[in-house]
Amino acid sequence: MRFVWLIVEDDRLRFAPGDAPEPAEALRADSRTHDPDGGPAWVSLALAPPGVSIPFDDPAVSGALRAILAGPPRRLVTTLLRDEVRFAGAMVAADERAKLGANPFARIFPARVFHVDRGVLGSIPPPTGPGIARYVGGAPWPWDRF
Repeated sequence: MRFVWLIVEDDRLRFAPGDAPEPAEALRADSRTHDPDGGPAWVSLALAPPGVSIPFDDPAVSGALRAILAGPPRRLVTTLLRDEVRFAGAMVAADERAKLGANPFARIFPARVFHVDRGVLGSIPPPTGPGIARYVGGAPWPWDRF
């Protein structure tokens, strides 16, 4: 499975398997984002307003991806997709608030920072190489496997 459905309810994150029917207001996130055994984390969540999205290939998204790759490593970074090609936000997570750093996606959509308990988020190692493109439609970045 390449993605999971992410449902954001205030400062709560809920996940559903990507092969399940699409829940209302759900966004596609990298499948490694959710981990029932994951530790607590600080999250910076940049989300488009309801009904708004931009093409994933928009230069603003590419610039934010480059800034993430140039910055310090985080526990998790995933883009959030409205459908196969529409960018609707991004989530950056770290084990400590001080390590969260700036969220470059906040230049595109407003971001908020909050804490999540254990049993919610996994970790995603930074992708190898300088690539910022996805290799298949519908797979949120980073997608480092073919």
